[in-house]
Amino acid sequence: MNSLVAQGLLLTLSGRPVLSGLDFTLAAGEFVVLAGPNGAGKSTLLRALARLRSPAAGRLLLDGDDLGRMSRETHARRVAYLPQAATVRWPLRLDHLVALGRLPHRTAKGWDAAADAQAIARALADMALAGLAERRVDTLSGGEVARALLARALAVEGEVSLLDEPVAALDPLHQLATMQRLRARACAGRMVLAVLHDLTLASRFADRVLLLAGGRLLADGPPAVALSDANLASAFGIVAERGARGGSAYLLPWEAAPMHGPPPCR
Repeated sequence: MNSLVAQGLLLTLSGRPVLSGLDFTLAAGEFVVLAGPNGAGKSTLLRALARLRSPAAGRLLLDGDDLGRMSRETHARRVAYLPQAATVRWPLRLDHLVALGRLPHRTAKGWDAAADAQAIARALADMALAGLAERRVDTLSGGEVARALLARALAVEGEVSLLDEPVAALDPLHQLATMQRLRARACAGRMVLAVLHDLTLASRFADRVLLLAGGRLLADGPPAVALSDANLASAFGIVAERGARGGSAYLLPWEAAPMHGPPPCR
C-alpha cells in the first residue's frame, strides 16, 4: 500500500523549534485533516512535505523512498501542493491555469495530450468550473479563483495532495461540495492531507485528524477521538456542542473553555 511516513520529524523557523518528534503515517485511500491553533505549525509541516522546507532532523518517506533524495521532477508528479491564500497575478484563461498542473508530466520526449486533456477536464468538473473554463482568471470572484487553484492541484493527479486551507474562501455550498470531492479523491486510492480550521467539516468528512498543539502531535485518530473534549480544550481552549444527523457525527465549536475567558454576555 502506498504511504507517506514521517519519522522523528523536527521542523524549525529561524533556528527555533516549531514541531518536534513528529511520527505519523498517511496511507492511500485516506482523507486526513491537519488541525491545530494559529501558529501550531500546520503550514510549516505541509511545506516540509512539499519539499519547500527542509527538516532539521528526521525523515520523510514516500513508499519507502526518502523524499529529500527524490528528484524534483518525480516529486512534482507524485505530490501536489496548494499553498495557503494562493493568488494569481496573470490574466490567464481559467483552463490554462488548471493546465499548469500538468507541467510535471511533460518531459523532453513530449507529453500525452489526451491524458492532459482528460485530467484538466476532470479537475474542472470536480470543482464545478467547466462553464467558466474560457473566462480570464482576473474576471472571477475570489471564491472562483480559489476553486481554480485547487483544480490546478487536482489536475496533477499525484498520489498525494497537500492542501492548505482549501475551503477557506468558499461559500457553504462549495465548501460541502469540495469536501465531498476530496473525500471521493481519497476513496479512489489517493492520499489527501488538508489543513482545516473548520472543525465541523473536519469532524464530518475526515477519516483521521492530526491535531498539532504545543509544538507536537497532540492526537492522531478518527475525528471523534482526536477532537475529544479534552483535546479541544487543550489545543484550542474551547468547548464544543456535539450531535449527529443521518448517521454522521458532527461538532460545533461553541464557547471558550472556562479557563480561557469570561462567560458571554446574555
